[in-house]
Amino acid sequence: MQNHKKMKKKIMVYEKDNKYNRIIAKIRDCLSPNLLKSQYKLQEANYEIITSGHCYVATEAAYHTFAREKGYVPYVLRHNHGTHWYLINDKTGHVIDPTEPQLGGKPFPYHKGHRQAFLTKKASKRTNELLRRMQYPKK
Repeated sequence: MQNHKKMKKKIMVYEKDNKYNRIIAKIRDCLSPNLLKSQYKLQEANYEIITSGHCYVATEAAYHTFAREKGYVPYVLRHNHGTHWYLINDKTGHVIDPTEPQLGGKPFPYHKGHRQAFLTKKASKRTNELLRRMQYPKK
């Protein structure tokens, strides 16, 4: 595993491959308030950025559609408002953060997160709903 203190300067939010950027865009397009966990529905009742509160489900969808086969693994960073989930390729240090727009262009300390398995072995119910909307097979 790569030293995450060194990784800070190597962060790349997306692969350069347009195919994967299109999948990330499709994930974002299919997000909706009914995919939010209840704690985020309360916090984000008047949210303006559709990705807000969706980091777990969007990250899990990216993982199951393409990122796992590219060597990405889930990471999480706990903060004052809960957690933020994203994917890192430990070999390259590249990051995939499908809900990056919710950060408002501010730098995010991805290097401070830790590797964390998803909460379910298979895709969660919410993620399967997102995959269905994206017209991907159930995982």
